Amino acid sequence: MMNNRKHAEELSNSGYVEIAFREKLTDSEYGYVALSPELNGCAVQGDTIKEARENLKLFRVDYIEHLLDHGLPVPEPASPSKPVELRRVMSSSDFVETEGDNAEQEVDHPAVTLLNEDKVVACG
Repeated sequence: MMNNRKHAEELSNSGYVEIAFREKLTDSEYGYVALSPELNGCAVQGDTIKEARENLKLFRVDYIEHLLDHGLPVPEPASPSKPVELRRVMSSSDFVETEGDNAEQEVDHPAVTLLNEDKVVACG
């Protein structure tokens, strides 16, 4: 039988959505947030968008391992047949240019649609 850590690592790499964006942390300071929306509460911060995404990969394993350790169900990753919809709650000033590709935010999954006041903002 596979131990929970190894199983969590495998599950973590099975195609979960990754979203990263800039967020205002204080009146004068911004940071970056990355999250996997299928895993409620699986969100992290970083000083750069790259660091936030790296932190997410590490935390997602811990998150899934915790679920396995406590016999809780692990939500499946989104897929084109099971899409994830997100409502944008940030203002347009919270959009960022990501490193190297001039995108407004990073959405790394084909099953994601971001909505802003019921309008599509970006599709992966």
